[in-house]
Amino acid sequence: MALFAGASALGGLLYGRLNPRMAVERQLLVLGTALIGVSATAGLIGSTPALVVGNGIAGGFIAPLLIVGYLAADARTDPTVRTEASSWINTAINLGAPAGSGLLGATTETTAPGTALAICTAAAAFVLLVSAPRRRRAVR
Repeated sequence: MALFAGASALGGLLYGRLNPRMAVERQLLVLGTALIGVSATAGLIGSTPALVVGNGIAGGFIAPLLIVGYLAADARTDPTVRTEASSWINTAINLGAPAGSGLLGATTETTAPGTALAICTAAAAFVLLVSAPRRRRAVR
């Protein structure tokens, strides 16, 4: 967890130095896809060193995803409801993190840790795929 948290902090600091030209919605998709790709790769390799390295790299995407999520909420909502929009980001995080942890714990009971991570990554990919068409419609 310390590696994951430290990588997240470092990722946030590094991402803050960038000046991406793409829309915040696209940044969310790119960062989410990268996080899923790293996690899936580490899970499919399944060795302890791959999981440790993958966990460290994956952590580097967490703070940037949070930053961009809050920026997207601010940019796409009326100023009178920005607090509510940020609260929805908080709600999504507070629902998704324990759901993912619970799924990982439950699948680890019956499969290898790498397989469990790959299953959880597939669930995250499903959520990303379901939300991507909504993003395209919302921008139009």
